[in-house]
Amino acid sequence: MRSPTMAGLSTRVYKTARDVGPRAALAVQHGASDEPDEDVRPVVGPGGHVMAPLDFPLPAGARMLPTPIPAGLGVAVWRHDMPDGAAAADYGGWCETLSWLRLGLCDRLLDTVLVHLSGRTSGGEPLLRRQLLKGALADVEIERHELRAMLAELDTADGTYFPALADLHERITDSERALLRLSGAHGFTAHGPGALAHTSELLGDVYVGGGADVAA
Repeated sequence: MRSPTMAGLSTRVYKTARDVGPRAALAVQHGASDEPDEDVRPVVGPGGHVMAPLDFPLPAGARMLPTPIPAGLGVAVWRHDMPDGAAAADYGGWCETLSWLRLGLCDRLLDTVLVHLSGRTSGGEPLLRRQLLKGALADVEIERHELRAMLAELDTADGTYFPALADLHERITDSERALLRLSGAHGFTAHGPGALAHTSELLGDVYVGGGADVAA
């Protein structure tokens, strides 16, 4: 059962990710105010990586990795052997909230893709009227509802939650990739919606996937 505090934070993180973007949402996720505070210690993932706003103070000994695509959205990736206490006391709950952040980014990506497609035509007909495209968008919408249901049922107080959490993040990534494919080549450009999807997927790798896909 999620506490009212966690539920409120998840809602705030989700809405910030959807309406503003990853930098602002990560500031909320890490517990910061609007102004970076030296006392805020971003949470480290199991692989020793951190993703946080670019303007967060860099801890002594931390090394910022060359990740230009997230940086373009105001997000930095660090590599650092964080001291004891840098990880969240309730890492499962923290990752659950991160799942809501990624769902917010997925919804933001959907809005971006719809705006792009609304101005595209093929054979004089708007692409959004094509049955194949409408069906693909419907599949993404169904998946988003299923992901929300999965999150609502997730109990991070149970020590066996992590496989379900990993599956959830993998499915969010699949949904984002499906949206990129609907955008054609535009979806995979560094300055297009691909940047948002890449940053979201990297968040999953850092905090749920052990950082396997992040440069050491």
